[in-house]
Amino acid sequence: MFTTLLVAGTIATAVSLSTTRLRMITGEAERMAALRLAESEIQRTLQSLNNDSRWRETLVSGQVNGWLNAESFCGHAHSTTAFLVRDPDGDLSDNAFDEVDLIAQGNVGRAKSAVGARLTNAGSPLGLLKRGITVRHDLRLHAANLSSQHPVEIGGHCLTSSQGRIVTTTLHCDGFVTAERFADLEADEIRSPTFNLVDRHIELGTEILIGQLPLRDGIRSIYGVVLSANENPFGDLNKYGHYWIDAGGGSVTIASARIAGTLAITNASRVTISDAVCWETHGAILVTDAPVFLTAIAPMLDEFAIGANFNPPSTPYRGFDFNTTTFDRIPTSLRGVIYSSRSITVTETTDGQPLRITGSVVAENLDLWGDLSVEPFDELLDDVPIGLIDPTHLRIKPGTFYRTETF
Repeated sequence: MFTTLLVAGTIATAVSLSTTRLRMITGEAERMAALRLAESEIQRTLQSLNNDSRWRETLVSGQVNGWLNAESFCGHAHSTTAFLVRDPDGDLSDNAFDEVDLIAQGNVGRAKSAVGARLTNAGSPLGLLKRGITVRHDLRLHAANLSSQHPVEIGGHCLTSSQGRIVTTTLHCDGFVTAERFADLEADEIRSPTFNLVDRHIELGTEILIGQLPLRDGIRSIYGVVLSANENPFGDLNKYGHYWIDAGGGSVTIASARIAGTLAITNASRVTISDAVCWETHGAILVTDAPVFLTAIAPMLDEFAIGANFNPPSTPYRGFDFNTTTFDRIPTSLRGVIYSSRSITVTETTDGQPLRITGSVVAENLDLWGDLSVEPFDELLDDVPIGLIDPTHLRIKPGTFYRTETF
């Protein structure tokens, strides 16, 4: 009898130990599975955010999104997952460039695990950098020709009053095409930046007070000067060559000048670029919410004729050519992105040659009264300038992955 009880007790103890060990093994397996599920949810959510340019408007900072049944892709029964996105300032939509924390939780059985990471922009280029011309409404050719080595994207109509020709690799036009074209015609939806490009460049720049610009023919003008990171005859320097002007409702003219940098102009009735201008930078050259007129552009910036030096030691031409004389002649050049949230109008150049822009042209409407040729500036795609980064493309900031408390 005693022997029987001893054997029974030994068996019961063994079963209890086996059950406890099985529970421990099962619990550890569930904890590891929950951790892997949370880690995979981070990657899944990151991909989902990158495919949704409006996620900052639809999600609420700190609010849990889920729960999703994860059994099909986790391989474990009773598994769920959820995530939340948290902006340190509490508002996801106030700044498209704010870094955010992404936290994901995985539940498997009784086990729960949560991981987090800081998301920052991936430094991807805005789509407009991949196109020669982006027009949100209509392109109108007034007996003028347009050529672009990169695609031309028109959100409205491609029209011509009498004659006009479009020569490009691919033409995306959502409306009527009455202009003669030499291009593959495809339909596409224009994806505008999710942030205000003018405000972004104002944020990055140094203000030039409108009253500091001299009057020329009654209009505030940048004329006969060099404006760059090392030269600013109107005020403080900006080490990146980024400047901005609040025009106070008046007009601004840029003529017979050399600019090595970016100029953002807001609250102007119009912005006119005329005469000979050498304007180059690695990024946008002009960003404005005003109508832009490129009119009577001359081929050569003549120092002697204007009485100014345009390649001083502080701002060498093309980085190496400098002196203190006034006898050089510098070719007109527009190298960078020209952006207007309003219209851009191009008239004939003084020598009858097409106006050449190296980069991209972006406008609400584009009117050509003279020929325009847009050439690639592909270096902007390889080394994206800070003002033209697409903030909707995210990546995990190196060194920020961490374990955290569950929801």
